[in-house]
Amino acid sequence: MKMKSVFAAGAVAAAALAMSAPASAATVFDFGANAGGMQTTPNPDIYSLTVGGVTVTARAYTGLSSILNQVSFANQADVTHNSAGLGVRGNNSGEINDNGLLSLGEGLLLSFDQEVTLTQALFGNFGPSDSVSFEWGSPLNEGETLDALTVVGGAFNGSFTGTQFFFAANSFTKDSFRLSGVTVDSAVPEPATWLMMILGFGAVGATMRRRSATRLSVSYA
Repeated sequence: MKMKSVFAAGAVAAAALAMSAPASAATVFDFGANAGGMQTTPNPDIYSLTVGGVTVTARAYTGLSSILNQVSFANQADVTHNSAGLGVRGNNSGEINDNGLLSLGEGLLLSFDQEVTLTQALFGNFGPSDSVSFEWGSPLNEGETLDALTVVGGAFNGSFTGTQFFFAANSFTKDSFRLSGVTVDSAVPEPATWLMMILGFGAVGATMRRRSATRLSVSYA
């Protein structure tokens, strides 16, 4: 019976592990509404915000070639902030922008402290002729090719999983916008799963302790 108890407790723990596929929790980062994320040290200025246990850090870059159309971390610049969101202190106006054909564009890199799935990005001051170049990875490597991001009404909706996401203005037309916020899904274990795992492993430990105590007991005739 004692061996059956060990097996039963182990089965509970194993079942908990098998069912421990994490749930998806949507986390919204509203950059425009959170000015407190700006950090002026170290230089250049960066932006960092923690929501629901997930932290994102934004860094700005300039000197992006519309011809090469690649991610570049060679020229870091200050991140700027206002109520419309995050931008880059570079070409002009403090937004993420480029000045058209053969000009050098700007980009904003978001780095998360854990792997997330980007499901939405919102852009401020986004006009009908503006376009966004985009790439992602875990991590994102310099030199990777930027692709056009489909933005409708100042919003992108889709699904990209990684730890780093790069938003840039480096097309052959004049672009100027800010990154207002993003929504990501992160892996969060279900509370019921945590409880099941704790109970299961606790049962295993208690049973093993009882077996150990029985083996060590001494009886006298």
